[in-house]
Amino acid sequence: MTSPLISVCICTFRRTSVREAIGSIARQNVSADISYEVIVVDNDVEPSARNLVEETAAQYDSLDLTYVHAPARNISIARNACLDNAQGEWIAFIDDDEVAIEDWLQNHYDKAVRDNLDLSFGPVISVYPDHAPDWIREIDLHSISVGDRRPILTGHTSNAFFRRQHPAIAPLRFREDRGRSGGEDTQFFHQCFLGGAKIDETKEAVVYEPVADNRLSLDWLVKNKFRSGITYGKVVVYQGGLIGNLFKFGASMVKVAYLMVLSLLTLGSKATSRRHYVRAIFHSGVVAGFFSVKEAEYYGSLGPTAAE
Repeated sequence: MTSPLISVCICTFRRTSVREAIGSIARQNVSADISYEVIVVDNDVEPSARNLVEETAAQYDSLDLTYVHAPARNISIARNACLDNAQGEWIAFIDDDEVAIEDWLQNHYDKAVRDNLDLSFGPVISVYPDHAPDWIREIDLHSISVGDRRPILTGHTSNAFFRRQHPAIAPLRFREDRGRSGGEDTQFFHQCFLGGAKIDETKEAVVYEPVADNRLSLDWLVKNKFRSGITYGKVVVYQGGLIGNLFKFGASMVKVAYLMVLSLLTLGSKATSRRHYVRAIFHSGVVAGFFSVKEAEYYGSLGPTAAE
């Protein structure tokens, strides 16, 4: 039996933290029957990450790393370049500001083989700076998990692992029209679900992500969750006939009203009230998705969200 090859894909755009991401992959503890490669795709107009990536790779003698320049400031172009250059039968995605635990790949692979999975998602655990507001830490809405709801309808490339040649996955591409607003992974993985891929969560495959200062505010959470709600509504919720979509629209309106009331009733606790409020904003985005409202474009910005 041929040893499995895993392609670990990292898309980067003007983040020096890609150094730590690569280092965490180089230190993976995998069994002797598994091999892996790393594909780093630079989405900047100029190949600004080349020197940093290649210098980092040179620190690890056995690391098989390929640097690819895929310009356009469009995350879908970068993700598709990962697919084009990956040689593995399994593909793993991790963000350029994340650090994987040493058993990350092994845990993903073991769970996929044991449970015959085609696609799995691991938790992204946020690491907050000391000066982060207490309410931000308490509600922890920056961390990502697909949760306990089944079936899993979609997921995220922040920590994903999938079988490349599954018939529902092999022909898929990340949509370039979502490459500036985000949501390209929501679309991609929902198509995997619709195609019959077997999906689950690998809770032991953990990555950690530091939370940048510009994300430590209610304003950032509101904008992020509203955009996510629009995408989720357009991609996942409103895919039936008119009557069914109207019913789902009404249900989302009820959720918004219910959560807004809860937010008001719990004003005595800043964390609880704001958790309900941000959830209401997400469902407001789902409502907006019914009207095909366009998501705001964030990716490719030269502001603090793109660079450290």
